[in-house]
This record gives sequence, C-alpha cells and structure tokens, in this order.
Amino acid sequence: MNKGYYSIIQFCPDISRQEAANIGVLLFCPELGFIRARTSESNERIYRFFGKESCDAARIEQMKGLVEKRLIVEADSFRSREDLEKFIATRANDLQLTPLRSVLLDNPEEELDRLFDLLVEEHLEDRSVGETPFDPNARPIWEVIMEIGKSIPDEEWDKVPTDLAENLHHYLYGDPKENER
Repeated sequence: MNKGYYSIIQFCPDISRQEAANIGVLLFCPELGFIRARTSESNERIYRFFGKESCDAARIEQMKGLVEKRLIVEADSFRSREDLEKFIATRANDLQLTPLRSVLLDNPEEELDRLFDLLVEEHLEDRSVGETPFDPNARPIWEVIMEIGKSIPDEEWDKVPTDLAENLHHYLYGDPKENER
C-alpha cells in the first residue's frame, strides 16, 4: 500500500459564503510520482446548487481544464505534500481545493475513480430528486450509538485518545497532528 493525498475540487462562486459544489478530485501519490485531477463532465451539480443563470458555463469548463492541464504540465514540481499544499494555497478563483486528506492506495488510477465516484458523482437514477427515505419507526441514531457504547468496557474507552476527533488522520495514517502543522 502507498500513502496518497486527495483534495476535492469545488466550485465556490462567493468565497465569503463558503458554499461550494464538489466538481472534481485531485489525487497525489508522491511514492509513485502520480498526480492527476478528474473533474465532472457536466455542470449540472453547480446549476442545482447556484442556478444556471448565475454561472458562466464556458468559464467553468475553462477553469476545470486548466487545473487538470496545470497538474500534468507541472507534475515534476510536486514531490511532497508540502509542494501540493503550496499549490492549493494559490487557488484564488471560483475553483477551490480543499485541504489535503490522506488515503492508502495500491492503484492510483482506480483510487482516483473511486474517490470521484464517492465524492463527486451523483447517482440520481438511484433516487428521485428531493426524495428523502424516512422510516418513522426507526430508532434515533443516538440511541443506537449509546447502546453500542454501553457494551464496551470502561478500560477499553480509557485507551481511546482524547484528541481522536481532531487528529483522526494522525491515528489512521500517521499524518502530523493538527497542533504540529
């Protein structure tokens, strides 16, 4: 397994509002010298979020293409996580890149497709737009969680790091802790 990093490419027309639509994924695996982005072929998700009239489709397509091409052209300049973080920090247009997240992978092309499918691609054929499945007889999730938590002995709970939520990627993948960055 190789350690990689991914960032979600988001369309954010008003950075002060911090509202964004996921439109692509960037995957970087320094051990394999792999860096590539995949963006959505359509802008339907953007139109649903922000309205078709508020978006310039040609400009959006141009920005998506430029991100993908720039990564290919400058691939040799990305040798470390820090190099990619500097690149992400320079994004100042309507396309934003989220902070890097760690991922373990064997095949970067397959992982890029998996991440794209998970984080960007919508499976509208699986549900009707606006339809939210609801079971009025279902137990609230917090009751289920509390029940599971009660079944775990106290000495096991004592082993859970107190900063687990803040530093989850440190404990899962060995990333630096949040206060060490």
